[in-house]
Amino acid sequence: MVQHNDTDHTVARQGPSKPAESPKPSSVPSTHFHPFRDQKECELITQTVDYLKHSGFYWGPLEVDEAHARLARLPLGTFLIRDSMQANVFFTLSYQAPDGPTSVRVLIKDGVFSLAGSKHTFSCLFG
Repeated sequence: MVQHNDTDHTVARQGPSKPAESPKPSSVPSTHFHPFRDQKECELITQTVDYLKHSGFYWGPLEVDEAHARLARLPLGTFLIRDSMQANVFFTLSYQAPDGPTSVRVLIKDGVFSLAGSKHTFSCLFG
């Protein structure tokens, strides 16, 4: 997870530098990723997963309730990215909002990312 320092807006890591391995129920697959639409999407997701694995804020397959429990007492703006449990979505951004933990789907269409409900797109999760 990542927390933002209130005074200088720098990023401070929270927790382990690598995502903690949590026991997974036997019914939860290690990944749910659906077939890729084309080679471009395959390359985009493969590169993104590689970056995420080294980011410190990627938690892999994590249920929404567990993500929200991890964020519940952390400062506003703390976030993590996890695998979405929804079959047609690769990733979900979970973050501490003013009203408590919130999650939003990270959508991929035509080789760009967007957050569900937003018209803004971005070519990379790291930029």
